[in-house]
Amino acid sequence: MIKLYENEKVLAEIRKHWFVIAGEAIALGALAVAPLIVLPILQSTLRSISSFEGNIPFFTFLFFYSVWLVFIWILFFVAWTNYYLDVLIVTNKRIVDIEQVALFSRDHVSVPLRNVEDVKVEIAGLLPSLFKYGDLHVQTAGESKEVIIPRINRPHDARRRIMEEYHKLHE
Repeated sequence: MIKLYENEKVLAEIRKHWFVIAGEAIALGALAVAPLIVLPILQSTLRSISSFEGNIPFFTFLFFYSVWLVFIWILFFVAWTNYYLDVLIVTNKRIVDIEQVALFSRDHVSVPLRNVEDVKVEIAGLLPSLFKYGDLHVQTAGESKEVIIPRINRPHDARRRIMEEYHKLHE
């Protein structure tokens, strides 16, 4: 995934929490069944307020509903790709944050451990507290002042791992 420097070892690969993709999947699932709920309500409303007498033919509905499901599937594929390809890599020399911004766009930030000034964890809310996910803020001395890695799994463990390597480097 990344090119390692000489004598560099990958210590941890940290991804976003599974709850992130689960929330998106539930929302997309709700959108997938929405036409099945909305269409009968819409038809009965149209019948009551106008002279609309006909029903939408089954095959017409099936066609448009199939197109809708393909669209939902594509959105899920994009969400899954963004989830899976977002990764924080901790090595013995640097921290690498790879963020999939869009389907064909990536953001790659590499911070040498010697430039790390502080690592902060932010867990806000009931669900992040229960499922142990949150944001990791890495303060650096370089050109980018702060690197924020949102909604990662077990951010306290990631912070501890980064600080352990930082202290090993400065001993």
